[in-house]
Amino acid sequence: MDVVDVWVEAGREGRAFTYVDRQRLGLAAGDLVQVSLRGRPMQGLVIACRALQDDCEEAALQPVNRLVQRAAVDPSWRSWLDAMAHRCHTSSFRMLKAALPPGWLGQRARAPTADRMMWWVEPLEAGDRQDLPARQRALLDALLARGGSWQRQLQSDGFGPHLVKALESRKQLRRQRRVAPPADAQTAGGHAVLEPPQTLTDEQQTVVNAFASPPEGGGMLLWGITGSGKTEVYLQLVARELEAGRHALVLTPEIGLIPQLVDRCRRRFGNRVVEYHSGCRDRERVKAWQRGLEAAQQG
Repeated sequence: MDVVDVWVEAGREGRAFTYVDRQRLGLAAGDLVQVSLRGRPMQGLVIACRALQDDCEEAALQPVNRLVQRAAVDPSWRSWLDAMAHRCHTSSFRMLKAALPPGWLGQRARAPTADRMMWWVEPLEAGDRQDLPARQRALLDALLARGGSWQRQLQSDGFGPHLVKALESRKQLRRQRRVAPPADAQTAGGHAVLEPPQTLTDEQQTVVNAFASPPEGGGMLLWGITGSGKTEVYLQLVARELEAGRHALVLTPEIGLIPQLVDRCRRRFGNRVVEYHSGCRDRERVKAWQRGLEAAQQG
């Protein structure tokens, strides 16, 4: 039976308290656990473990209630967190709490989370489509080929809400509010669809070749006007990293760009894409973090 020191939210700086692992959970530094502090359930980080000395020590200690997440924090991150906390003029505990998904550290009342609803669009058996404008006919053709689609996906494909509403008013399609699919599922008619890489232009290929051997310790800037094909270059560079058994982190300068970029990435890479930003629900952030931990453990 082990004794563990758990860093919990007590005061501004956080504080470590000692508990006993009566359930023999096999805890280690970096695990997230639930404990009781002054009668309140609290989630904290295990920072040290040692063997129990005697029965008297066990009787004086409260037990760890349960394991929340194994190996949630790599012990080597501690020095990095301390440095970032110093730079941001805050405590290391606050920095760690900000880095982890909401609710993983401290005391937090969790309200039931309602399922996210999205618009599902499907074609209707209607009259003559020949009188429709070209873009509306193209939208209907896409819907017929897929058997229906999420409106968000249609917008990513270039079919704006005005086209959907125009066809809805003509009774050529209908929209229904449905529970959204998992964040990592890119669906069309209920089946995963992955698009192949596009053929690069000579200019794009030159860029991809240049990124294959970047300057030592440096970076590279890709410049181009809107529509010049930069995103395809990024996707093919990401594909190279994945094929080499590595990972890729794609950042955007503003959250408004995320939906389109995430859709493009999922169409190319499927459920290997993990989305994490301030617009994600709490449970989506936790799921993304857990998937990252699983990927790191798999090497």
